[in-house]
Amino acid sequence: MEKKIKRKDDSKSIKPSNIEKNHMDNYINYTLKKGYKENKDVYKNDMIDLQMTQLIEHLYGLKMKLQKEKKKEKYISRDNFPNEKKKYMSIKKKRSETDEKNNYNKLIIPKSNQNMKYMPELLRAIDIYKNKHTEEQKNRMDTEEKYEQMVRNLKKKHISEINEIKNNILEDVNLLIQKYRTISLKLLNITNKKELEKKKITEICVSACKQFEDDVKDKAKISMEEYKSHIMYSVNKIKEEKHNLEKKM
Repeated sequence: MEKKIKRKDDSKSIKPSNIEKNHMDNYINYTLKKGYKENKDVYKNDMIDLQMTQLIEHLYGLKMKLQKEKKKEKYISRDNFPNEKKKYMSIKKKRSETDEKNNYNKLIIPKSNQNMKYMPELLRAIDIYKNKHTEEQKNRMDTEEKYEQMVRNLKKKHISEINEIKNNILEDVNLLIQKYRTISLKLLNITNKKELEKKKITEICVSACKQFEDDVKDKAKISMEEYKSHIMYSVNKIKEEKHNLEKKM
């Protein structure tokens, strides 16, 4: 009768706890330690968020399962206490060695209680992954904010340079207009004084106006080419910096 009771107790206490212990050992040694080290360069953004959420839920599930097993073992030991007491009362004094063996076995901590020593390590693993997940989110947000700020600064700089080029072109055109207006006024004064040279002066005026038109066109063409080349350089620079930032991310 005693042998049957012991086998029944062993099947309840040893088998589940051994399975649970092996499961936790494999989970801690492989999934939490090796798995993360081997795959930490592969997980990206949303995939990391999903796996972190699943991992935390799984660890909390293990925690609740161990707590339930501990309570169950406590109730089982409490229900079996009267039967154990009657059993020890019926044993004869001559079986002292058996009594010592039973007393020793009585002091052994149940396997499920031994498994509770893994709880601190599981909780530390949860905290580590929570902190790492928070840190990765913060770094990603900082990188995005830095990139957006850089794009805004480049845009402001680009607009400022374009406005400066436009102002320079307008100033050059105004100077040319004033210059040729002065020449035209001088020629008109000469025509008033010398009627005989009217034809020649007219030709000079026409030539000056034509030259003025050609000069304005050439100057505007050169300025527009410089403006276009500057815009292309700015756009290529922005694309290059964006490409470098995307590589770093």
